[in-house]
Parts: sequence; C-alpha cells; structure tokens
Amino acid sequence: MYAAEGCDGDPRMSTVADRLKNTVQPDAPLPHYVASTPSLIRGAPIEVPWSTKLTFVRLLGTANASLVKVLANGRRIPVNAGREPGYPSWEAQVAMSPSQFGGLGFRLSEPTSPRLPRVPVQPLVETVTPVISVPECTP
Repeated sequence: MYAAEGCDGDPRMSTVADRLKNTVQPDAPLPHYVASTPSLIRGAPIEVPWSTKLTFVRLLGTANASLVKVLANGRRIPVNAGREPGYPSWEAQVAMSPSQFGGLGFRLSEPTSPRLPRVPVQPLVETVTPVISVPECTP
C-alpha cells in the first residue's frame, strides 16, 4: 500500500506498508538450512525461534524524500539507509514466526510531484497488485 497526503504542502507525508506471511507450519519437519536464521549475525544477542522468517525489505524512495520512521509489527525499528543513483533507499528487517504475519511500514516526507505516482514492484512468485492512494498534483 502506498498512500500520501494531498497536494497542498511540499513536502507531504506518505506511507508505504505491506503485510508478509510466514507460511511454514509450526511443527513442520524442515532441514536446518531452511528453518535456521543464517542472515542473523553469528554471536548476536538475539534468540530467534526455529522456523522464524527474517526478511529484509528495501524501499526505493522518491528523489529528495526523507525517512521519518519505520515500524515492524507495530514497533519502531532501526533501518539501513543508502542511495541508488539519484534516489534514497532504506532497508529494514521484519521477523515472522511460523504461520504468522509480519507488518512493515515506512513513513516518509517526500516532495509533491505534478505527475502520476510510479510504483514499480519487484517480480515475485505471485503477482502483486499494489494499492495506491496518492493524489495526482497539477503544476
């Protein structure tokens, strides 16, 4: 979901959010390489239950946008910031226990634009149709 405030202010606040699901059943007999957490830094003081999915999500922002906050499962989390050519990007991690959903929301301050919003989606196994609620601003 991508939603933004109206065209009256510049910049305006916007939100990009998604819900992900770990489809593994809690008692599923899975091999170690599937159910372990290899992306977790070895020796990190974090205990992650077996079959918990740790997923990294990267958001490519509008030129000159800035990050206000990121929430994972309703809690504020740290993010890694970067840049793609001309665009800010942010990477966050969400954890999902077996058969559970994980919510991730990016809150941004971004400039208004006199064009329709573009929302490119990375190709996935299943087709994703994003919900867009961003007004088109006129010059």
